[in-house]
Amino acid sequence: MYLKFGGTIAGVIVSIALSPACGNAQAPKAPDLSKRVDGLAQRLLSRNIAGISVAVALDGKVVFARGYGLANLQHSVPVTPDTVFHIDSISKNILSAVLLQLVDEGKINLDDDVTKYVAEAPTQGRRVTVRQLLNHTSGIYSFTSLPEAEANERLDLTHV
Repeated sequence: MYLKFGGTIAGVIVSIALSPACGNAQAPKAPDLSKRVDGLAQRLLSRNIAGISVAVALDGKVVFARGYGLANLQHSVPVTPDTVFHIDSISKNILSAVLLQLVDEGKINLDDDVTKYVAEAPTQGRRVTVRQLLNHTSGIYSFTSLPEAEANERLDLTHV
């Protein structure tokens, strides 16, 4: 079972609570899943947080997708399963965890050059390893430091 979540760190809590490892060994059935997610979302939203989006996929197919709360408090815009969130630096932790799982599976080597996996990586001809990217010693310029970074924050993006 895979989970897509958005909003605050609450998504991590939702993903852990729904994990088969935290209960029965099987994934919950659709009606039970809906009740569990609804209940968790209501508890999370009672803590005065922004809205959240939860999607659960089983065998590569989305079996549950729902938004809770508001994506924009000022304009009362509700969260939907398609809401695009500005996730800031939390994505670094998620990406690092996924990357290290790939290392454990032997699919990525931390000491490989990043261009082995991303040919167009902006290395300026230098050898930059995956490990250097993870520990922020690659020397690759941060996209948030670029002049157009602030304008990019306001782009209306899709999941595609």
